[in-house]
Amino acid sequence: MKLPVPLYCLVISRTLHWDMRSFTRIGALAAFAGFLLPASAATVVSESRITVTGGAIAGETFTLSRVNGDWFVTPGDAHASLTLSAGAGAQRTQLNIQWDGKGATHTIRAENNDDVGGDNRFTFFLHLGAPYSQIVQPRGADAIDVTVIRMDDLNLEANIAGTATGAGSLRITGVIKLHRDAANAGVSGAYLNCDPAIHDKLAGAEARSATECEVKFDLHLREALANAFAPAVTALTRGEWEQSRKPNMGPITSIARGSEKSAFGLDSSREGAFRLEFRLRPGSAQAMRNQAAMEAAMKKMSDMMKTGGVAAASIAELTLAAHAAQGSGTIGISVGVNQATVGIVNFQGTHSVSQVPGVGYLLTAPYVQANTGGDIGSSHETTYVFVGGWAPPTNTRSDGGSEDIVVKGSLVKGSLNAKGPALSVQNICVQIQANAELAQQVIGLVDWSAIQQLLAGK
Repeated sequence: MKLPVPLYCLVISRTLHWDMRSFTRIGALAAFAGFLLPASAATVVSESRITVTGGAIAGETFTLSRVNGDWFVTPGDAHASLTLSAGAGAQRTQLNIQWDGKGATHTIRAENNDDVGGDNRFTFFLHLGAPYSQIVQPRGADAIDVTVIRMDDLNLEANIAGTATGAGSLRITGVIKLHRDAANAGVSGAYLNCDPAIHDKLAGAEARSATECEVKFDLHLREALANAFAPAVTALTRGEWEQSRKPNMGPITSIARGSEKSAFGLDSSREGAFRLEFRLRPGSAQAMRNQAAMEAAMKKMSDMMKTGGVAAASIAELTLAAHAAQGSGTIGISVGVNQATVGIVNFQGTHSVSQVPGVGYLLTAPYVQANTGGDIGSSHETTYVFVGGWAPPTNTRSDGGSEDIVVKGSLVKGSLNAKGPALSVQNICVQIQANAELAQQVIGLVDWSAIQQLLAGK
């Protein structure tokens, strides 16, 4: 089976979470939290400490001088997600603590104690190393109060007090005292009137929180694309078609970490590509023709089996009928924005290229590998519309006879390298999975002027 060529318009990022109730995974979380901090993060000094009393622990204080994680405060929001630790090896003591919101006091109880980052999340897990070797967290009626004394771009001070349970009930008191020498200055790019600064509530995860500007820009793109494809949706659903999938419209809540260094792509967010799907209504004329063709091919194969074998020709005929039924019975439309490269595998036949005046150029291929991979059996007849900055396609033939087609986008990267705006539309790729006749019908229904407006920055 041929592996899929990377299709950069279809990279979907997923947030990774760790279960901090596990001894091993707490250590892993701390390691990842440190690894995933931005390379430009300011140096943070910790004068934090925590005192534990109860059971076999007679009021021992642990100095938590090591810190991973981050915090931020804005006029309308605040968040802290921290891993504080002391010692090493079996004697390592580690506190994972998180709170969300502008309140001066935050109470962490068993019912809201969670090891997943994001909005309205609270975390308290204390791992005590040898000789105590236990994990402490709120259970039952336990409660930990976090009282914020000072929280700004450079400083975080808060008191901790309450009860939690490890090997037994424990009294917890402590102080979080952090200072960094410079504010974290990560930005995602400006867009109209919004905050471009990165305020991350998913510290330690593969994804980060989306900035206000990214949320606003992404929503603008999705709404503009919905308007551009609205005439096609209306025309198709008035006829033989029903819409089986609508595009995700957001708003986005997270985005791929590091995406601010490149031009904004829809697929950097968890909402994924802008995609629509349609299928023929059961009982429609074309659906009946497709069914009849499939039944005829299957009957021919069945008759061959009764006479002692299945000829290769009958298998090929059934495969061809299935491919034709798919091409005339379903329509899938995906839109990618600001792609560096589109890679296409065409298993059989040859692609063709033509121009659409005032829009861009089309590339059509008869047996394109599915976005999820697979062989020719799951391939689609597909037309691509390339709008904006795209080079002409190049292609090579593999040993198996398939075409490997590459289309490179011309992109000015993100705002951080001072070469261009991160939040702008520089190219658009529309992928239409349907036979060529249907694809042309869809192309004729799309409001391409609305898509051109996106490229013009409107």
